[in-house]
Amino acid sequence: MNRRLAAAWLFLLFSIAVFVLMVVVVGGYVRDRRVTREMSQALRQIDALIAENEFAAAERTIARAVDYASSSGSWLRLIGRAWSVAEALDDYGTYASVSNQAAEQLPGNADLQALALYGELRTGRYLEAGQRGQTHLANNRRYRTLAAEAFLRAGQAVRLEGADDLAALTRLGRGSTVEELRQAESISGDLRFRANAVLRMLEEGRFDDAVSETMDLRFQRAFPMLSAYIAFDAGDYEAFFTHLSRVSDERAASVDVLLLTAEVYLRQGDPSAAARIYDELIESSASELPPAAFLNRAWIARRVEERPEAAAGALTAGLNRYPSNWSLIRAMAIESAVSDPQAARRILDGADQQYGAAAALLSERLFAQDRQVAAGVARLWQLHEQYPQDPIVRRYLAWFLSGLPGTAELNRLL
Repeated sequence: MNRRLAAAWLFLLFSIAVFVLMVVVVGGYVRDRRVTREMSQALRQIDALIAENEFAAAERTIARAVDYASSSGSWLRLIGRAWSVAEALDDYGTYASVSNQAAEQLPGNADLQALALYGELRTGRYLEAGQRGQTHLANNRRYRTLAAEAFLRAGQAVRLEGADDLAALTRLGRGSTVEELRQAESISGDLRFRANAVLRMLEEGRFDDAVSETMDLRFQRAFPMLSAYIAFDAGDYEAFFTHLSRVSDERAASVDVLLLTAEVYLRQGDPSAAARIYDELIESSASELPPAAFLNRAWIARRVEERPEAAAGALTAGLNRYPSNWSLIRAMAIESAVSDPQAARRILDGADQQYGAAAALLSERLFAQDRQVAAGVARLWQLHEQYPQDPIVRRYLAWFLSGLPGTAELNRLL
């Protein structure tokens, strides 16, 4: 009898516990459903405002909707809308506030912590971002690079103390050595640090080391343009085109890349391919096209294609763009000296005052009846005194005087 009574009491207590648990679970489920329903209504309202470009009103609605968010899914949806509004208004204050509240409510969610950290970076709160990265994301492989960025930015404001190896990234700056940048790569896994290390090697003249650092296929795919530049300097033109094939179409069509490609064709002995690139750039009237492009096209037309009219056309296009460029003026005068001497004289007479001496000297060499192999020192002194700002004649005179036994005249010039 006593055993039956005890069993009955145990069953009663178990039933009460199950009932209480059901009440808690069902109550929480109902509460979550209510919040989800209100959040859904708020999200629909925000979407409608964004579709109508009412971004300020959408921002205010987002700020009110944080009261309805409880689950990570609802927070992520709300933060996504906040990001769209921030991009439209170019103001990330609300985005940072919403993502920060989400991270505080669900501190164990790495996605929300990463979004909050990014919001702090966009709003200039670098120290808070560094602390968040140290606390929540330092050991997270997915967001390790973001944490490294936070440490780097925090280091620009206040040095973090008591941090682990990632704190070494706060010591990076313009004066960082190759070894420090490589250590940063090993800590964060971010290949951008290695790219900076490669650039530092090139600055220090360690070309062979830079080449060896770019032999990694993963690096080449991440930084194809840098790899192409290094292959160009190394004279490995096959590798240059391999790396260039990985560059985006927009980047590959940029003026600097096309000019570099034309230079590769010239070095490979294919001036026709280079000429096609120069013609395309000249016809497109690219604003950043340098004078060397016109000079190279003229050289191909004169020396390879034997078309002097095409050479003159390329130089004329260059002078229309750079009317005071001495290299173009000189090349055009030489090109026109035989076919149209008067035009060549007009070109030299119109040279900038800075190159007046060089223009006068070239005119003498081209049109003097009694041509000499080189100008005499007296004539060079005369031109230098007449045009003291002309760097070309000054260098020519210095070179001439440096070959004389005495140094008196060279000292006078210097």
